Amino acid sequence: MTEPVPTRHGFTLLELVVVLAVIGILAGLLIPALARSRLRAKVTVCANHGRQWALAANLYATDDAQGRFPAFRQPFQGRNPTAMLYPWMVNHALVTNLGAYGLEPPVWFCPTRPEAWQRRQEHFRTLSGGRDLSTVADLSLALQAESPNYAVLEYSWWVPRPVEGFERPYPSPGEGISRIPVGWPTRVDDPAVSIQPILSDAFYGIWNEHRQNVEYLGYGSMGHRVSILSRVLNLNVTFADGRVETRPAAKLQWQLNPGNGDATFMY
Repeated sequence: MTEPVPTRHGFTLLELVVVLAVIGILAGLLIPALARSRLRAKVTVCANHGRQWALAANLYATDDAQGRFPAFRQPFQGRNPTAMLYPWMVNHALVTNLGAYGLEPPVWFCPTRPEAWQRRQEHFRTLSGGRDLSTVADLSLALQAESPNYAVLEYSWWVPRPVEGFERPYPSPGEGISRIPVGWPTRVDDPAVSIQPILSDAFYGIWNEHRQNVEYLGYGSMGHRVSILSRVLNLNVTFADGRVETRPAAKLQWQLNPGNGDATFMY
């Protein structure tokens, strides 16, 4: 009588290696896809923040006798005026004034860049004895402690504002080299409202000697990316009418160059 052949259990080493290789390939395909999917969701939240900025700016303009968007005189500190002007530098009054129109602290930050919010939270805790940053007054205090002369935003604020020591407002085509000569909107009835934004994710690049092509600076700019070390994939641009466009990095164009260097602001 022949004995039954014993049933084999488990995997051979070769089979195990093949299974692990397949899992590794699938993970390599799925993880980047999941990361990009999460990024898209955060970009959508960021776009909603942009719409709230547009609403707050319009409510402010409604209360202004001349229908002007918020643009407070900006004090200036620096040896080289043109090179030291950036669209993300604003008067601290912008924070408290837009806060009065519903622009709460989280809306000043984009969830695609959580490190910026975390950094401000940690800074405020050291100022307040451990209390979390939760109100517009808290945000104003944190920004003033960080930079007493002007608030440094996580966005570019394109509404022209007067600057101490300058004849023309900033930003404007007269201060530096502008791609579009009409400038940026100052009022709700400004013709530039439908052409130029009031807000964008801060971004800059290096243009070539012919001012035609731009080399994108991946990290160091505040666009949307999967991680802090990856290249910017896209950014949001907000218009006063509440329209928000998400523009891929490949379609960004230079907008304003200080006129004395290669770095140019983009959206």
